[in-house]
Amino acid sequence: MIIIGKNMNISIVSELQNTEELKLFELTGKGLNEGNAENISEYLNNTFAFIGLEIRNELILKLAKFENALSNLATLIIENFEIVPDEAKNILLKLASEESSAKYVADVFQYKFYTIPLNFRNELLQYLPVNKETTSSIAHIINESFSKIPEDIRDKLIFELILFTEAEFYKFKILKFNFAKIPENLRNELLVHLAKMPNVARKIAFLTRENIKHISPETLGKILYLLYDIESSRHEALRLIQHFFSKLDTGSKLQIMKKLLKENEIRILSSVIGNNFLSLPENIRIEYMEELAYEENAIWGIVSCLSKFFDNIPDELRNNLIVILSNNAKTKDFVEYLLREK
Repeated sequence: MIIIGKNMNISIVSELQNTEELKLFELTGKGLNEGNAENISEYLNNTFAFIGLEIRNELILKLAKFENALSNLATLIIENFEIVPDEAKNILLKLASEESSAKYVADVFQYKFYTIPLNFRNELLQYLPVNKETTSSIAHIINESFSKIPEDIRDKLIFELILFTEAEFYKFKILKFNFAKIPENLRNELLVHLAKMPNVARKIAFLTRENIKHISPETLGKILYLLYDIESSRHEALRLIQHFFSKLDTGSKLQIMKKLLKENEIRILSSVIGNNFLSLPENIRIEYMEELAYEENAIWGIVSCLSKFFDNIPDELRNNLIVILSNNAKTKDFVEYLLREK
């Protein structure tokens, strides 16, 4: 039998039971140390079932002191959870809670989630910190096992995932397939977070359209503004702006109108004004309509607006629009016809 002393020295006090124990003894040499801990932990992991109970339990406790053995140790404890001693389970929680070793636990845990008893896996989720190195594994766990994780733990983890840019595809899948199950405030934050990610921005545009009734006006404004700035989602953002501009709050409307003007999206801007004329503050109508009347891409939108809302447009602005459009060969005849009808 192998005995591991307090000074990490290894000695044999009885006959070794099998070749695996003999190999393990050969690996340890004169003692367990930083130089051989990784190899020993890997060998123990691969031959765990063949090593005597006392030997393997003692090695688990000793290997926890060596950083280069932690990855193999986390794998070993999780994969043999039902037969490792309670001390090993406490080691696993300690490894999970520490920034330097949490990644090792998360990497294995994501694939062995259902091999861990319910109470312990929930405890393990609470110990794991969400950081740059664990984000992908934790997002994977939530995506694969959303309904199996208590809501309070799940929501806390999702909130923390938003702080990091990694794992956008997993986070998108969490949102898409559990949209109604995520609290509104958290859902809105996740939408805005993912709208900044080029790899999933277009998917967020489609998801926004599918769930438009459940997205607040303020959140919708933020999403559309962000989606416009990403090339892959710009076209869909413009379509959403045209169709759902009326749902936006006043601040978002003004911000997006300024954005459209700055980016020379004149046709879209004139369409937005024409379709939402009565809901826009009068000062915004005055500021934009006269300027757009000089733009070739916008003139028919302004003509349409003039026709539909003739009596609602302030006299001075209406007269200015008539003069501008009458001086344009493309719209002159229509304006004359409009004035005769009025």
